[in-house]
Amino acid sequence: MGLLFEVALFAAACFLYFFSIGVLPSKSGKRAPGAEAFRRENSRWLRLLSLALMAIMFVNMFISLRAFAEIKV
Repeated sequence: MGLLFEVALFAAACFLYFFSIGVLPSKSGKRAPGAEAFRRENSRWLRLLSLALMAIMFVNMFISLRAFAEIKV
């Protein structure tokens, strides 16, 4: 259960990182200009925090998988 939560948070961090660098465009509609303005204004801290979250979740996933492998042996 914990590994699933860690994978979900890792995926969310990846999404935030790609949004912050502009790879994922905001959808067209009413909120698109606001989302682009938010991305432009906050891209630096979004990028840093998403990279930190990805690193933490990667380490947690590694530890969880390692513990799971030790149980199986």
